[in-house]
Amino acid sequence: MQTLLITPAFQAVSETFIMRHVQILRDLNHLSAIVVMARTKDHYWDNIPLFSLGNRRLRPKYDRVWRSLGRRMNIKFSSWYPASETLTKLIQEEKFEFDIVLIEYSSTAYNLYGVVEHWLKIGKRILIHLHGYDAVAESFAEDYVPKLRILANLGAVFIANSEFTASTIAIWQLPPSQLIIKTYGIDIPERTREHHNSHKVTILHLGRLVDFKAPHLTIKAFERACELGLDGNLIIAGDGEMRATCETIWQKSKWKDRITLLGAVDWDKAEELRCSADIFTLHSVIGEKSGRVENLGVAILEAMVVELPVVTCAMGGIKETVVDGETGIFFPTTDVEAQANAFLMLARNPELRQKLGAQGRARVIEHFSIEREKRELLRLLGYTDE
Repeated sequence: MQTLLITPAFQAVSETFIMRHVQILRDLNHLSAIVVMARTKDHYWDNIPLFSLGNRRLRPKYDRVWRSLGRRMNIKFSSWYPASETLTKLIQEEKFEFDIVLIEYSSTAYNLYGVVEHWLKIGKRILIHLHGYDAVAESFAEDYVPKLRILANLGAVFIANSEFTASTIAIWQLPPSQLIIKTYGIDIPERTREHHNSHKVTILHLGRLVDFKAPHLTIKAFERACELGLDGNLIIAGDGEMRATCETIWQKSKWKDRITLLGAVDWDKAEELRCSADIFTLHSVIGEKSGRVENLGVAILEAMVVELPVVTCAMGGIKETVVDGETGIFFPTTDVEAQANAFLMLARNPELRQKLGAQGRARVIEHFSIEREKRELLRLLGYTDE
């Protein structure tokens, strides 16, 4: 059996979880082709054919959701229209065969509704993986949930990336048998970390600069911690709609020489930052404009696995990854003072950083390893791990 994977974008820095799915299927020779919704060149990725619907230059369709997604992912959607007819024609022209379809994001399935409905009726196995923003039905058209419910009733399996995501879409009233929870898995590096007996620490925020991650509040908390005696630095790595706000705060900050705004970074740089930091932080809130919260927090898992203690909020899917007092420290959302105090506590206690970091790594190994996700993904697809 062969799988067709359909994704909005390919190799986006903020979507390493999709590349892990690609690599799992590639490694076992189960990947027939990759179809990318955004505009890019058709090419081969590691001998796997990759086709772009966006490169077929159909009449563009503009709406608020796709424009917003394009800005967040730095992708231009100006020259494509995600039509079922385009995908059907592509498959006919390229003549690649598949038995199973893995669709990344339920919004992708919605935009390809016609062909997905047809595939289900002729017996294709369809898995639709939700990742976060696609669970916020209010961001989409009125027929978004009804069409997805039809696909579920026809046999499509919906995969939620966390218990929180599953609870968010409970109002969709999908058949219980068609909704599965499968958390992400990440690679487990061999190296471990030693937290040195030093008060000077590096605090890292690594992730998109969006409202529900509130990087501006992290900067304010760092400033407050410095006022209370913190000796350290703050690195903000990422890009997004909150970048201008962060830059404005930084420019006016009394502590600007201790704050670095790096912008977007690639995987290698991100790994370097994690391995040189002492504390990882994410100020999770309900996004004022987006209405979103953190559905799981892959960046948190990637920090935990390299033994970084996490300072964050008990919001959304984060409650499924971080254990307060065991792998990190929770503080009340929007409470800058409490976040600052958590920074100080960890800065002054390297033994606590070591303990929380080691326990965080152990939790990732037990619950969020790539091997665990691989087994579950292949089971859902109907494959055996060969």
